[in-house]
Amino acid sequence: DYYGQAERVACAYSLTDGEYWLRPGYGAVEFLRGDDGMEIVATGLRNGAQMLLRYRTGDVAGVDDDASEERLEEIALGMRHFRGISGRTSEYLVLEDGSRVVGLNHIVRDVRGIASAQILQKDFDFIELVVVPASDFDESSIATIKARLEKKVPSRVRYSIRLTETPCRTRAGKAPLFFSELEPAP
Repeated sequence: DYYGQAERVACAYSLTDGEYWLRPGYGAVEFLRGDDGMEIVATGLRNGAQMLLRYRTGDVAGVDDDASEERLEEIALGMRHFRGISGRTSEYLVLEDGSRVVGLNHIVRDVRGIASAQILQKDFDFIELVVVPASDFDESSIATIKARLEKKVPSRVRYSIRLTETPCRTRAGKAPLFFSELEPAP
């Protein structure tokens, strides 16, 4: 597996499930501790056309929150592995009590028969999954999604699955994994 961004500031690869190795010659990586985990912050070393210094990727690395600074430096230098990307700082469900559910990408990752999928938060207790099916989509695809939802999301959050031919898009034409229809906090 391969991890990177369009901005080309960090790169990691995996040959074994759950073991990702950063490539230090590609970008200088730091980890920013936050409420959602360890965000990857990096300065790209290979993109002379667009120099981004300490760029906040929004990607949350699978690193223990209590990891020492020494361990984080070893991961950044490609000397130790991390578990992978566990989500994005902007992709989380907000529950009525203010708590967050992160790592939403795991609900739809590698589900057979899905060309693309998105999660729309309609309310604190309701989400809609919008799925663009591929040719091998079937009942087992839906069963996999439901099983993952029930593991990840509290049972008080109801959901529906809507099949469609095209994904939802922003005004800029992007089709992100997560949309929220909740009113932003004042």
